[in-house]
Amino acid sequence: MVKNLDNVMYGTTSSQVLDIYRPAHPNRAALLWIHGGGWKAGDKAGVQKKPQALVEKVFVFVSLNSRFIPAVTLKEMMSDIAKGIR
Repeated sequence: MVKNLDNVMYGTTSSQVLDIYRPAHPNRAALLWIHGGGWKAGDKAGVQKKPQALVEKVFVFVSLNSRFIPAVTLKEMMSDIAKGIR
């Protein structure tokens, strides 16, 4: 498994980044992983073995960070996730 792209910016802040893990032939379905943390903590790097297991099955795996409460509202966090998906 290779992490092909690290800290890809999808917004304007350092929290709005994602990582992309993909197989040699990434013409497959993509899975988006959003870490837990109660909207107050967490990090996209906490994927453990998820990317390896899914990339071996020829999926693209995307791990996303977003901004946290109380610095932003829940609506702004949902906007971050929507931007990451796009």
